[in-house]
Amino acid sequence: MKKPILLIISNNSYFQPSFLNNVCRVISKTNYYVERVLVLNTAGKITIQKYLLNNFFQLYPSEIFKLILLKIYPNLINFFLREKIKNFSILDIVKKNKLIHNFNLNISDGKILKLIKKKNYAFIINTGDQIFNEKIIKASKNKIFNIHLSLLPKYAGVWTMFQQMSDNEKYTGVTIHKINNDLDSGEIIIQKKIILNKKHTLFENQLKCYKLIPDMIFKCINTNFKSIRKIKKKKLYNYPNINEWKKFRSKNGKII
Repeated sequence: MKKPILLIISNNSYFQPSFLNNVCRVISKTNYYVERVLVLNTAGKITIQKYLLNNFFQLYPSEIFKLILLKIYPNLINFFLREKIKNFSILDIVKKNKLIHNFNLNISDGKILKLIKKKNYAFIINTGDQIFNEKIIKASKNKIFNIHLSLLPKYAGVWTMFQQMSDNEKYTGVTIHKINNDLDSGEIIIQKKIILNKKHTLFENQLKCYKLIPDMIFKCINTNFKSIRKIKKKKLYNYPNINEWKKFRSKNGKII
């Protein structure tokens, strides 16, 4: 009998729909299945979209145009991208894969804690942007695994592709790690390193990283999410300030 997995994702139409579809495809080939998807609420949260809206004066006119296009006519954005987006709707992917789903939840909701206590999930995989409290971590029996777009311990924190491009890093990548009480900490399960393409935009480099994740999850399942090492002391990054924007632009960095 196949064992259940819980997916927790953030509510954006840029990266999550294709990620969700590809993860369901990969997991279907294993002894596990995606039992449910929880889509986290963005109301009152500082998301990348809200951050960019509040800092629109840092954006080039071409970037503002593409972000508006992505919001109003998302299918047209692929004309401007070297890394293409195949899916734009989380709900469409949920229906396609016949998944039980809950939208607009917060990690602090009692509903999530009750669900995890009730269901004996083999693993919980997170790409959401909220921090898990100790009660949920304990209820999950330490089986929550987070996906982070950097080679931890380097570039822990928020939206760190920006910092990686600002620092002119040669490589970027993805880390899947076990969650504990600290942000982007715990034990590393797997990492995948790729070249950080300086000619690509931040958005395109993130898309390229997201395409790595399904096969990484497949490998994690085959090793029963066995850890390879602990994440050592790291610096935490937040959304960039004005000086960091200047540094990003000095390296010819573009958002989209």
